[in-house]
Amino acid sequence: MKIVIDSGLPRKTLNFSVIQNKNLPDIGWIESFTLQADDYDYVIHLLLESGTPCSTAAIVLTLLERQLLEDQEKIGDEHKVWDEVYSPDKTYVSGQIINFPLLGGLNGEVISIRNGDNPDYGEYGVLQVRCEDDTTREFVSGMANNSLIDRFEFGGNGHSNPLTETAQQIFEEHTKVLEDKIEAQLLEHNDLVRLSGYWFPVDLLLDINTGHLNLAEAALDLADGRPLSTKELLEDIGMMPDESEEELLVFSLNYALQGDERFEDVGPSGQVLWFLTDMKPRDIIMSEKYLAYDPVVCIPESLTEDMKLLSLKLFDEFSENIEVQDVEGSVEVVLTYPHLRAGTLPLSAYTAHLFPSALVSPRVKITLIDALSGQRLPGWVALKERFVWGMAPLYKKYDVIAGARMTIEPGADLSESIVSFEQRNPIKDWVRTLLVENARFYFELRKCSISVGCVEENIINVEDVDGVDALSEDLLSQGVTLEKIVERMFRQLSKLTPQGNVHTYTLYSAVNVVRRTTPEAILAGLGSNLSYVYVGDAYWRYAS
Repeated sequence: MKIVIDSGLPRKTLNFSVIQNKNLPDIGWIESFTLQADDYDYVIHLLLESGTPCSTAAIVLTLLERQLLEDQEKIGDEHKVWDEVYSPDKTYVSGQIINFPLLGGLNGEVISIRNGDNPDYGEYGVLQVRCEDDTTREFVSGMANNSLIDRFEFGGNGHSNPLTETAQQIFEEHTKVLEDKIEAQLLEHNDLVRLSGYWFPVDLLLDINTGHLNLAEAALDLADGRPLSTKELLEDIGMMPDESEEELLVFSLNYALQGDERFEDVGPSGQVLWFLTDMKPRDIIMSEKYLAYDPVVCIPESLTEDMKLLSLKLFDEFSENIEVQDVEGSVEVVLTYPHLRAGTLPLSAYTAHLFPSALVSPRVKITLIDALSGQRLPGWVALKERFVWGMAPLYKKYDVIAGARMTIEPGADLSESIVSFEQRNPIKDWVRTLLVENARFYFELRKCSISVGCVEENIINVEDVDGVDALSEDLLSQGVTLEKIVERMFRQLSKLTPQGNVHTYTLYSAVNVVRRTTPEAILAGLGSNLSYVYVGDAYWRYAS
């Protein structure tokens, strides 16, 4: 920020820039920082005193500041770290040491004081301060009853505190370690309740009885599938609180709803939204069946750099070597058969930025929007299972097949995602079609109507959906290995081309029709078996 000062020269501004604090105390204890019994009592006291829930971050900051204060007291006044804190409304004397939190906790000694003569700010003084970074700066002082003071950025309570500033700096540098450690230790105490990262003593929660929960159920039922916030539920059940107790009442109702199996929090991180468990689509459970992934142990040495690059380009949500990218905006997804069958989208490192995450909720409710018609469909983000449910109506509407390209764009916020297909006039084309006969599968090139843009190498058509479902279950029950499935798929696909070559993407797409697996697992098997020969451009040939 800038503060106007007068130095006897033309008027100018002083810029407060953050300078590394050379006076930070020794914080070697940070690695062993832990919640002691007296610390816990202190936290309980603060929660009781405030009467409102407190976040993990706020508790950690409080404990850090408490530890810093103890360190300061141990140092003693003769080695005092914290000096008088600068404020433009205070007056100072020559020789006084002042601390400047907005300069990173820098200290400075007042070497002279004179009167300011800027009529815009009334009477005030100008301090000349020699700072410990060997520079001399000027600061206003004694500027009482002036609007300039209101624009000076103090700490959260209106007064800057070097201990608070230092605690904040330590917290920012060690956030995850400190939060995880203190949170785990707080969970060991049964008299505290944690909800969405906030804590409060369970004995002080407001009473939410069965009647209130029944009214909440009725309100959600009337909402007809729209999740409601806790405040909306409080209004619907006639429990509108005074402003002073609103935060505690929201926390108390959340706690009661969480313990009742009729309700489920389906909100994204930082937002609590309640939904009736019975209103969740049952098809989501069936989708999990089609997308079930059984990890296969791979030999890392079997994957060459070329193979790793090939696998990355397929963006499988269960790929282990996929790197999280700082992706923004729309992404293109090539549909695989498991997601077509389940009516879902993959939730991978490639698509995650388009969908909300959650701290507690296993599933988050969203809206899927058809970019071509504007149709809005209910969707669910299954975080643990790594898929987004709700696409079946669009797949049917546009007659989509495995290998189809689609674009996912962000909506107005993370609760909305826009999906579009490259629609074109339907054409009959020869495509790979997987057929099932006598519990065995094979491929033929058959005419198929295609009405959306596709990636040719990924196209796999399935005519007998029920037959493929039964085949997949049969292969699993008989314990047929992935290696055997890959070999049979490879041999069948090689018959469709004169050279007998099989593209990596084609093999990956075909294998996933009957067994959900990753490209790395398939490529590791190819790389470790001398019967498969890599011929370049992502193609393989069976040599024996």
